[in-house]
This record gives sequence, C-alpha cells and structure tokens, in this order.
Amino acid sequence: MARYVTRPPHKKQHVVSEIRKRIVSGRWPAGHKLRSRAELVQEFGVSTMTVQSAMDELVRDGFVETKGRIGTFVAEAPPHLSTYGIALPGTWSSTHEHSRLVDVLAHLAEDVVPTPPEKFVTYRGVGPRGLGAETRERLMDDVRSHRIAGLFHAMAPGTLRENPLWDVLKSSGTPVVAFGRYTAQVPVPVVSPVNGTFYDRALSYLAERGAKRTAWFSIISAVRSGKNIAEAMLSARGVDVPPHLLISANPLTPWSMRNCAQLLMKLPLNERPDTVVICDDNLVRDVTEGFAAAGVRSPDDVEIVAHANYPDRPPAALPVRLLGFDAAAVLRGALESLRVARGGKKPKRETTVSAMWEEEYERGQVR
Repeated sequence: MARYVTRPPHKKQHVVSEIRKRIVSGRWPAGHKLRSRAELVQEFGVSTMTVQSAMDELVRDGFVETKGRIGTFVAEAPPHLSTYGIALPGTWSSTHEHSRLVDVLAHLAEDVVPTPPEKFVTYRGVGPRGLGAETRERLMDDVRSHRIAGLFHAMAPGTLRENPLWDVLKSSGTPVVAFGRYTAQVPVPVVSPVNGTFYDRALSYLAERGAKRTAWFSIISAVRSGKNIAEAMLSARGVDVPPHLLISANPLTPWSMRNCAQLLMKLPLNERPDTVVICDDNLVRDVTEGFAAAGVRSPDDVEIVAHANYPDRPPAALPVRLLGFDAAAVLRGALESLRVARGGKKPKRETTVSAMWEEEYERGQVR
C-alpha cells in the first residue's frame, strides 16, 4: 500500500522539477508555450493526472500560466526573476511585540517599495530570536525551488553563520543582502543605517541649543567592550557623559524607562538633564511617559530628540524632535543590490543610509 501512496508525488515532483529547471535556466523564456498535456505525458511517461497536478503546482508558484484552449505558457514574471524574500527576526520573546523596525519593514515590503511585477514575500521569525523553525524551513524550501529571486536577510550578516539557511543560499546561487555592518566572515553585501550619523547630528543640534546635561536612553542588547551603544558612540567622539545620564533598557522591559525618567527629575537641579536623546524608537513611548508623569514640559523644561524609522513615528507622551532613518531607503538599497547580483554583476559591498531630521524626510517625500 505504501508504494502506491508515495510514487505519484515522486513522479509529479520530477515533472515539476524538470519544467522549473528549463524555465530557471532560460531554456524556456517568459512567454514560451509549453507542449500539450498529451505530449508531456508521453515525454515523462506519467499519467495525465500526474501532469495536471504538476501544472497546478507550477501555476500556484507563478512559473506558468494557462490561457484556456490557447495553451500553457511560461509566466511573464516568474518568481525566480521577480519575487524577493525578506527574512525578518521574530519577537524578542513569546510574550512581546516585534521591534518597530521589523513592523515597518514588513509593511513597506508588502505595500510600498516594490514596483509590479516585482514583489516581496516576508518570512517572519527566521533569526536567532525567532520562535518557529517552520518559517525557516519554508524559506529554505522556497530557495531550493527557485521561488524567490533573492533574499534580503534583514539581520546582521553574522546571524547566517552556522545557519542551515546560509548553506542553502550558497548551494542554490541565490543572491542575498544582509542588514548592518559588513563582515568578511559572512561576505555578503549589506545595507547599513549609519548609526554614527544619528549621534553626530544629535550632538551638533544639542551644541546649537546650548545643552549642558543630556540624558541618553538606549537598548542594552547592543554592547561594545562592555559599554552600551550610546556610551561607545559618545566615547568614540570624545564626549564624556556622567554615568547617571547613560541609561540602558532591556528590550524585553522598555516600561522600566518610565521610572528611570521620573528618577532623573528627582535629582538636584544642577544634575538634572536639560535635554534628552532617545536612541531607539522602541523606547520613545515609555521614556516620554515617564517625563510626563514627572510634570516635565517639553521643550520648555527638557527638549527631547527621539529616534525613528520613517515613515513610522513612534508614539510619544510629549512633543519630541524626530531624528532617524528612512526604512524605505533601506529596502530600496537591498532591492537594488539584489537586482544587480541577479543580473550577474557584483553589487556594492555596503549601501549606507544616513540619519535625517523628520522635516528633511518630509521634504524628500514631497519631491
């Protein structure tokens, strides 16, 4: 009994694989008319039902399209030429939300950036914090089956190391672009928001405003030499900040920043901050709620500069001046690198995106 259950799918997959191979190799270009069902039955030595089942799968995957009695043709935009994957990390834990950047990238990938017939397919929960190996398996199956033309791995390239996905990408020859700093250990092109530009522009603005004591709120997960990212960035620029004004949040408990903000305003006047920089958009709501609860008026008492990933504006309990990165530019940079690689050329090793003030971003949207 088992023999008859397993053989038809095996035969069907042989037909699917062979026809898909001819399409992906370019032997059958877009618009090419496939042979009739009867001819395919004879070529592959299978039943009419098996050929029809194979055709149904190829239609679902977008490799071919049927035109009634006229016949079956290679699709004008088969997935190996037009569909790009975007691999997104999962939640920080099973009970917490995605980062705001993950959500805005997912939204832009689905509705904004691609120009038809190109499109993005999202795979959430692929990274080290992802909760489902099932998503990674689905992605690897799509790579093996050439259902995507390339992959934007929206995580640091190092997360591909010792990851079965990396081996599948290499063996299939599928182009891949990662997010963050380039590393020779996983030598793939990257799209990199330049965090240094956020700190440079924030510091310049604070100097213009005559700031004397600035509190810096950042995420503790990004560490360099035992320092949080804000401390490392500021030290590299020769800026010394009193320890009590360098506040790090665990991304699992951003609400703890409400108490930290209130405690800062309990300090003597000569130790309280007169300006605040929130270096991660996931902290904006809680930090501003803390200052609001302490009776702070912004910008009269304390001026607040807050990080954003445009077009997303993080919710804030007080007026803030937004400084951040254009998430659509990140996706466009990744897509362009994938197109270049798909065309057989070598893409830039690193595509950078610089920080901009909200009004600069809005002017760019008008143009």
